[in-house]
Amino acid sequence: MYSYTTTNDTALVPVVVEPALPPTTTIELEFGFQTMNDGTNHGFFNNLVYNMPLVPPIMTALSLGENATIQEAYGPYSFVLNHEDVVDLVVKNTDTGKHPLYVFSFPPPAPDRDCIAF
Repeated sequence: MYSYTTTNDTALVPVVVEPALPPTTTIELEFGFQTMNDGTNHGFFNNLVYNMPLVPPIMTALSLGENATIQEAYGPYSFVLNHEDVVDLVVKNTDTGKHPLYVFSFPPPAPDRDCIAF
């Protein structure tokens, strides 16, 4: 059995402190788990379980021409952003369990966390 030690990620200190850019858009995601009719447990974002698209999004973007910025072309799991948008990503965990979520970017974000019970 694996064990791990929790780390207060908001206590991490950057080597080089840079002020955060003001966000140009905010994306809010609610994360939770639900048990399906067949008894399997699935994670959901905004009450949608993820299903891989039949066509990779990069192929959709390259084949749509001027319509490539229409969000509906990519399905309900997608967000179309403008070049150099700064995104304020708000993730709300509505599940009772602890679930680590990872956001990858460069440079890595400095997290801020509010613990609010739903």
